[in-house]
Amino acid sequence: MRTLFYIIILLLISRFLPAQTFIGKVIDENRQPVVFANVTLLALPDSVFVVGATTDENGIFLITTDKTENDYLLKISFLGYESFTIILNSDSRQDLGDITLKTNTIQMKEVLVVAQQPKIRFEKGMYIADIEHSMAANGNTVESLLNQLPSVWASNSGISVSGRSGVAVYINNRLINLQGEALMKYLQNIRSENISKIEIMQNASAEFSAAGAGGVIRIVTKRIIDEGWRGTVSTAALYQNYGGVAPYFNLMYGKGKFGAELAFSAEKSKWLSYVEENSRDFVNLINYQTAGKDTIFDHNYSTDLTLNYNFNHYNKLILNAYYMYWGKDERFDQTTAVSGNRLTDVSATQNSHQTEQDMYSYSFTVNYELLLDSLGKNKITLLADYNNQYQYDTKDFLHYLNKNGDGNLVSDENLLNEQSKPYRIYSAEVRYKHDFGKSGSGLTGVSILFTSPPKFNCTPVMLKICCI
Repeated sequence: MRTLFYIIILLLISRFLPAQTFIGKVIDENRQPVVFANVTLLALPDSVFVVGATTDENGIFLITTDKTENDYLLKISFLGYESFTIILNSDSRQDLGDITLKTNTIQMKEVLVVAQQPKIRFEKGMYIADIEHSMAANGNTVESLLNQLPSVWASNSGISVSGRSGVAVYINNRLINLQGEALMKYLQNIRSENISKIEIMQNASAEFSAAGAGGVIRIVTKRIIDEGWRGTVSTAALYQNYGGVAPYFNLMYGKGKFGAELAFSAEKSKWLSYVEENSRDFVNLINYQTAGKDTIFDHNYSTDLTLNYNFNHYNKLILNAYYMYWGKDERFDQTTAVSGNRLTDVSATQNSHQTEQDMYSYSFTVNYELLLDSLGKNKITLLADYNNQYQYDTKDFLHYLNKNGDGNLVSDENLLNEQSKPYRIYSAEVRYKHDFGKSGSGLTGVSILFTSPPKFNCTPVMLKICCI
């Protein structure tokens, strides 16, 4: 009945609105519905996000766009399964039928219980993905997990939830003050082995409303509770049109009320791609033949130290120190040959474009919790954070060589564009939360945020009184 209902809606939409609508049902290899699978529609050829949806309790999705002249890439992903993609256009049938997701066999080999399925549930207005007890617990990073979560779309330009930008990312209770490609590089260094769960809030709760106008993603890390030493050492070989390596190291220690964790991760890779393009000016009868090579060197290193101490049942202190370096060196070389009947003075152009990016960042965080009763219904939380991104440099070198038909040099141009974006962020917050049981909970507090240089933002003291 549910499928019939969606088909009727599909027919009504296609009849009265100039839109493209696609419907389908996502199932696993046992023909069971995949609930909360992430469905995204991307515009080709640049894979720009258009619209997203999630499957319902029957695995059915309905996705609509008012752009009817584009070619699209439909992508369906879910934790523990291989992503499914299909190219769609105005000639594609609107009812896509059953779409089967295959189990990710690589991830299955990395976990002890191969039959264990990812656990994603929806409660209190947010999706909660249990990473710790799923087949995605090993061999992933937060960056690789995001596009497998409901309503989330992530790219180098940033993160959106349900198509909205301005998403705030938290590690436990700490806001990550990074954006765009810098934020994605930071998330590449957080390994799934250290994650307990990920929460996706399409509409931020009162606790996060000041920062998460476009939604909130909260990454909850595992607690250090085991006695003694334990650690993990691993590495991954990357094949990205050329090659790379991504080592990872984690060491944990717990004794009594004290726990400590030290983690190091890195990625060093090289990308290589070739571009060929032919075009023709039919008015002036001129042909343009372009051949180019794009080479990217990526290197990313980070280390993270967390200390926690439980004074007693009511008092808990967590200290964190983090350091990250990210570097990118990209060089694009291309040559355009010009031929035809009506040539100008230039018959060939050689273009070299080199981009160098470097970022150094470190942070210190203090998180103190005081429970006012044995059940934790009344709680005071103190947060203090210092973040110093003391270098974020981008340099663009552009070199143009223009030659005539005899191979002689006509012009030689060199350009340099350079940007530097250092900043410091100081933040502190004291909040009091009271649980009213089934009636909800109340939250009040004072927070202050100061940035340097001031042109980024300067937020005065705020008082928040609200109900969740």
